[in-house]
Amino acid sequence: MAIISDKKNNVSDRNLNMSTRSSGGISESKSVIGNTLSINGDLQADEEVTIEGKVKGTIKVSSLLIIGHQGYVNADIKAREVVIQGKAEGNITATERVEIFANGEFLGDVNSKKLIIKEGAIFKGNVNMEDSPRTPFSTFKPDMSPAVPISEKKPDK
Repeated sequence: MAIISDKKNNVSDRNLNMSTRSSGGISESKSVIGNTLSINGDLQADEEVTIEGKVKGTIKVSSLLIIGHQGYVNADIKAREVVIQGKAEGNITATERVEIFANGEFLGDVNSKKLIIKEGAIFKGNVNMEDSPRTPFSTFKPDMSPAVPISEKKPDK
């Protein structure tokens, strides 16, 4: 299912579920929020979503969410991947990655395994990457035993 608009439309205070189902389950489709479409509410999708219009509320996408060059989002976002080419505010939780392109702007907190910020992008907020395989500094304990000069070490027999 796609929401595409070339006229001035405003969808307000509705829950939009953009799942497209076929007899075999969820189909591989994409939804586009056109640049003249404004949504105020909750948006849920089991497919890739591109936003070129305005969305305010909450967004839950099980795959890729793209905030296009003309898109503006003021929402808490949960998705597998989030790509920001336009402007966004809120908090993002992505299970895989968040990428902010050179012309993208994001104000808010990011919780994701990967964060990619291209040169020229604007980002203001906090980042949490706790799912990464590295040991956080707060639990890292270096070996503080005194160093032994090489000349004092005894050769192995």
